[in-house]
Amino acid sequence: KHFNFSGKVTARNLFRYKRKMLMTVIGISGCTALRKIAFPEALTQINDYTFSRCTSLTQIYLPANIAQISDYAFFECNALETVVYGGTKAQWNKITIDKDHNRPLEQAEITFRPLVGVFEKLLSALELLCPWLTLTGIPILRSWLTQVGML
Repeated sequence: KHFNFSGKVTARNLFRYKRKMLMTVIGISGCTALRKIAFPEALTQINDYTFSRCTSLTQIYLPANIAQISDYAFFECNALETVVYGGTKAQWNKITIDKDHNRPLEQAEITFRPLVGVFEKLLSALELLCPWLTLTGIPILRSWLTQVGML
């Protein structure tokens, strides 16, 4: 049997970068202190057993670029309540989620936030460029965006 790309990279890291070996072998699987985690926008896949038995994990942010969540990635993460997804529901439905032991991920509440970063950056820019809006306009706009789920 041949290694897939991820397997080849892992094998290379084990032999080439000795300092990464412990993190590669153990990862964060079984971490009982991790409560929330946000992934960078460049992430496209979560490998097998990455967060298995992270029993305190309650919330994760997944970027819109994620394409696959492998077997056992969230095995026994029974405290997982919320998944904040950086894309739309249609994009979420295109993600390949291996059904073996990812039940906590499937049972969590999924919130879709495709433009969170854009609005936050826009409000920050408005506060800098238009200080007179800070007194009334920005707080009202921020409140409204929060109510409609965009912040």
